[in-house]
Amino acid sequence: MEDLVFARIYTYGKAMGVHGAAIVGSQLLRDYLINFSRPFCFTTAMPLHSVMAIACAYELVAQADDARQRLYQNIAIFQTSLENKGVSLPPSQTPIQAIIVPGNDKVRACAARLAAKGFDIRPIMSPTVKRGQEMLRLCLHAFNTGEEVAELADLLALILKENQP
Repeated sequence: MEDLVFARIYTYGKAMGVHGAAIVGSQLLRDYLINFSRPFCFTTAMPLHSVMAIACAYELVAQADDARQRLYQNIAIFQTSLENKGVSLPPSQTPIQAIIVPGNDKVRACAARLAAKGFDIRPIMSPTVKRGQEMLRLCLHAFNTGEEVAELADLLALILKENQP
C-alpha cells in the first residue's frame, strides 16, 4: 500500500511535544508544493531549536520500548480493575479512557471527588458532548505505577456505584 500513498503528513505536536509538521512525498509533490503553495512562499524556515527538538523526540520514541510496555500494562490494569467491579468502558486501547457519567452536575461532582483524592480527571460536559453522554476523561501515563492505577480504578468504581440511581 505504501506505493499508493500520495503524501504523508507527520505532525510534531502532542505526542512529539514540539510543533510543526512535514509533508513527505514524491519529488513531483515536493516541487509542486514549493512552487505553488502560497503560504509556503511567505513563511520562514523552522528555527534550529525546533528542528533539534524534533530530532531528540525521534530518538526518545526509538528508545521508549520499556515506557510503552509500562503504559500498555497500566491500560490493562485500569480496564481489568473496572470490569471486575462491574464498570463498563467504551472500547479503547489507548491511554485516553472515557467513563460515561450522564449529567453535567454528576460528572462535575465525580471529577471533584477524584480531585480531592489527588487525581486530575477532567469532566467533559454538554454541550461539548451530547446531553446524556457526559464523561470523565482521563489519560494514563507510563510513569503511573500499577498501584496508582488500581487505586484510581477502585475509587472510580466506588464513586460511580454511589452515583447510580
